Parts: sequence; C-alpha cells; structure tokens
Amino acid sequence: MKFWIPILCFAALAVAQSSEPPSPTDVPYTPEPRPLQWRLGFDLGNAVILETPELNPENNFKSAVEEAERILPHPDLSFGLALLPFIKVNVRRDQLLNPQKWTIMDLQARTRQRSFQGIGLFMGSQMTTTEGGYHLVSIAAMPGNPFMAVRKEASGENLIFGFAGPVKTKHVRTKFSETKWENSLPVENADLPAGSEAAKQQSSCSMTRRTQLHNDSSTALPSKRSFETG
Repeated sequence: MKFWIPILCFAALAVAQSSEPPSPTDVPYTPEPRPLQWRLGFDLGNAVILETPELNPENNFKSAVEEAERILPHPDLSFGLALLPFIKVNVRRDQLLNPQKWTIMDLQARTRQRSFQGIGLFMGSQMTTTEGGYHLVSIAAMPGNPFMAVRKEASGENLIFGFAGPVKTKHVRTKFSETKWENSLPVENADLPAGSEAAKQQSSCSMTRRTQLHNDSSTALPSKRSFETG
C-alpha cells in the first residue's frame, strides 16, 4: 500500500497540472511597414487592443474563436479577454504586423506610444456574440493566467486608432463629421481619408459590431472623427 501512495499522488499532480490553462506567450515584433498602416482598436482601461482580422485562420473570425476554444476550453470568467500562447495558436503568421512601437490616437487626437505583446480575443460565459476574432493586446505585464477581466467594454466612446510606428502629431489632421445612420447602421460618406475603405474591409468589427453581453443596452455613438496622415 505504501508503494502505491507516491504513484497516486504523482498521478493526481499530473492531472491537476494538465488541467491548468496554458500561459500566454509574447507576440514577436516585426519591422515598421512602408507605407504607414493603421488599425482600429479600443482602450479597455487595463488593456488596449487592436483588431487584427488578417491573423484569423482562413481569414474567418469563427476559426479564431474555434482555435481559442480548443486551447482554452473552459473560460474562467463571465466576460473578458482570453490571452493565447502565440507559439501554440493557429495564426496567419505571414500576415503579422507588430512593430515595437505603435502610435495610439484617441478621439480627442491625443497620442501616446504603446507596445503590443499579446494576442487574444473576447471570451466568456455571458457572451451572446463571438465576432471580432484575434486582437493584438497591450498590457502592463503579461500575466500567467490567460483569462483577463476588462475595466471597460469596447464601445464607440473608447475607440482608438493604432498607427504602426512613430507618427508625428503635426502629420495627422483631424476633421469632425457627423455619421448618417439608417436601419441602425452607420452610412459612410465620401469624406473619409484614402485607404479607409480597405481598412474597413480588413476590420473584423466596427463600432456597431462589437462583443455584447446578455444585459448589454444600446449606447449612442459619438460623432465620427476622420484621420488623415500626410
């Protein structure tokens, strides 16, 4: 009997370790692109995220969700970010764009620089949609636990723009314009800057396609502000 006790303890320890979710790993950095590229994102309070639909397997956000559920089958939160181990996750690596410094601009044209070391997506037991797919994630330090609660929900109020590399503020011009709405959807006009249509097609979600909670209520979005670089 004494002989079996160490074996049973070792087996129990192995099962416990195998049931622990894998820790997230860093996303590698890439050279700055030429010409300048930008992504839509959100400031969630304790994390800043950028939408990266180009990284989704098969260019489909549903495939990214399935991949996350394969790696993290038991989300340990009702709603939040699931940070993935980049070295283990199925991602279109040839499409990765992640310079060491991104210039982040909010709707008040304030800028700051951030590094994005993680990749993740929204998960949780209270989610009603799974749109969005992969996001680059900027946080203070990479945690050991992959599940991360967020302080703010992604919404039009905390929308940000991420420019891939350093950008001088004087080279970015802002312009107010009111977005026309029809059938609860924004109707874009011809005043948007060059390249915005391509960016919109690459984006996996907009201010109207964002992760929802069961008890989420509709929120009016602020006036759109268009950004031009030159």
